[in-house]
Amino acid sequence: MTHRFARTSTVLSATIGLALVAGAMGLPAAQAASPATQPAAKTLQVKTATTQQLLDNAAVVKPITTGYSPYKFITVAQRNKKDRLGCNLNRQLLIKAATVKPRVAKGCKITGGVWMANGGTTRVTNWRKVALAPMFSFKQAWGLGAYAWTPAQRYAWATNVIAPPRTRAAGVTPLQATNQILLASDVKKLLNAGITESALRNLLDGDGSGPSTFAFILSLIATFSNADFVLKEWATYLNNERSCTSGLPAAVAVLTNTSGWGLGISPDTRSALGAAVEVCDNQQRSSYAFYAYYLLEDIRPIPANTVVPDQGKSESSVRGMKIYNDYGSPVTSPVQPSLFGLHAPPDTGSAPAVPYGYLRLWDSAVSWADLNPSKGVYNWTKLQEALNSSIATGRQVMYVLGNTPAWAGDGSPNSAPKDLNDVYEFVKALCGLGGGRITGYEAWNEGNLQTFWKGTQEELAQVTKQVRRALTDCPNGGNVVAASTGTRAEGAFVTNYDAYLKELGKLGWPIDGYSVHSYPSATGGPTERLDGVAQFKTMLAVNGAPVKPIYDSEVNYGLAGLGQNHIDLDPQTASAYISRTFIDSVRYGIDYVFWFLWTPAYYNKLGVQLNPTTGVENRAWSITYDWLVGSRMQRCSDASPASDTSIIVTECQLTKGDGQLITLAWTNGKPAVIDTTGLGTVFQDLTGAGASIVNNSVTVGPKPVAIR
Repeated sequence: MTHRFARTSTVLSATIGLALVAGAMGLPAAQAASPATQPAAKTLQVKTATTQQLLDNAAVVKPITTGYSPYKFITVAQRNKKDRLGCNLNRQLLIKAATVKPRVAKGCKITGGVWMANGGTTRVTNWRKVALAPMFSFKQAWGLGAYAWTPAQRYAWATNVIAPPRTRAAGVTPLQATNQILLASDVKKLLNAGITESALRNLLDGDGSGPSTFAFILSLIATFSNADFVLKEWATYLNNERSCTSGLPAAVAVLTNTSGWGLGISPDTRSALGAAVEVCDNQQRSSYAFYAYYLLEDIRPIPANTVVPDQGKSESSVRGMKIYNDYGSPVTSPVQPSLFGLHAPPDTGSAPAVPYGYLRLWDSAVSWADLNPSKGVYNWTKLQEALNSSIATGRQVMYVLGNTPAWAGDGSPNSAPKDLNDVYEFVKALCGLGGGRITGYEAWNEGNLQTFWKGTQEELAQVTKQVRRALTDCPNGGNVVAASTGTRAEGAFVTNYDAYLKELGKLGWPIDGYSVHSYPSATGGPTERLDGVAQFKTMLAVNGAPVKPIYDSEVNYGLAGLGQNHIDLDPQTASAYISRTFIDSVRYGIDYVFWFLWTPAYYNKLGVQLNPTTGVENRAWSITYDWLVGSRMQRCSDASPASDTSIIVTECQLTKGDGQLITLAWTNGKPAVIDTTGLGTVFQDLTGAGASIVNNSVTVGPKPVAIR
């Protein structure tokens, strides 16, 4: 990010399928916006398109499923909540799916009703014989883009049921529902038989009595975690049998659902659907007209600027829930001051009032273009002032390569350098000047975004290699940190960062660490930040990246972008977010975290402010620093009190350098009473205030507290 000029954000790539389909078929631009980023009114846009067009316009993305939980679609409370007649969510959806609505008496006693199962081919009058299955598993949908939705949008997708007509339509309805209506016995048959091409053939065509429509095939995708394997077997069946009874409708159902909700499809799904289209579309192109649709019924995102409640005092002396009753053994190395990194441009004249061990020089008037105004000419004045300032003294310093000088590129700061040797010469000269003061060199700032880099990812990898070569030839040396990537613009992340890692692999990984910018969406908090970090670490894993330190080199909350406005966070919420960010980083293996940004005064692009006037936030930072630095983490766990499963309590245990044992505890929102037996006799909050624990009970809220 930059605080010197405004930055715009791009739409998630998981929505490209819808945007391209809409554009290709002439939908108005406003109607082509993604429901995953901008809720729609109750509208239906219908245009005809061939199955091949739908397939060609689908957004193909590699699923990133780390961070998934089924409760991010439907919570336990939502699943169990009953309506006025005593029906839980599953029964409510079943009733909604009925073509002829049943009678429902108190206690959710269901009589009558008609369900058209298996794509409308089977008439069922006994509700106990009906099963509902989502078109995709929740895990698959999460990895294909639903992780970027609001909780309300995920719930809407997971509970979308549309009753089929009483008689099967001649074509496929444009409203491909998420939840398919199936015969429970048919699902059981295939579960027992196993998913193979021969089992599909026997069930679909064997004796003529089995299901013969797309709905059953789609249920298999949701039933099994390896959905792509199911699709491959189904594609083999289609090719062997040359049967389009289930082939083409299934392909259309998948494509209209994903495009309509702003999801992508995986490469293997693309391959399997391609087989179906190849077999069937040419046979039936003249007689079939299929539809893309845009339908999300007035889903309003959960308000993000809700104030996090301050930690309250328990009004009950009753002992609360318990996670731990003793301590374990340390499993991590001691936390170093360098975990607490900061952006604090020296030229603002404001020295941070919080402790930190690492300074990142970006937005500090020391970019490549600033320091190297013409070939072979260097102006080190600003950099020397920065390195000699009190802001840098006694801290590690990271330099960030970025902003190509006009003479070295095409005139724009985001262009690739014409001669890679210019990168080598600059970094080598920079390293010599620093006298070892610069310990880390980030190869480029946000190389996944065209705002900062419009060259190819192969060129970016070659720039990274030149940074390595220059530092190898410099006596002072330094660590090469890969070009940073943001995660919240999912398309730019999945497409560009994946390509960058592949190019680094070809070069033998000429780096000493990886860099991510973990800003969540404006409405997101620490939990959503961890989703982005998890996706980043998954991207490293799927590309076989060697294990190296991870630098979260920019983080804050409430930033505008992705269709959301900037959000100012109140001091209590900001304190909770600051503290959790650093604790979570230790918990999940993030080695360095750089907060963006210390400023002289209020800065309207940031949700969490750090400046001389933010006493509450500054104190929370300092207390968290005291808890963590020098400590070794033992273990962390999440749990919910039996009285309210919507509350998640987290406890992380540490051993301080002097042998002192500490439990850090907080909740995801509402306060909860926890039992501290065996954990300590005093607690401290983020103001630094401490008190003795009475009756082995402490009330915790979203702001972490330490139990000693």
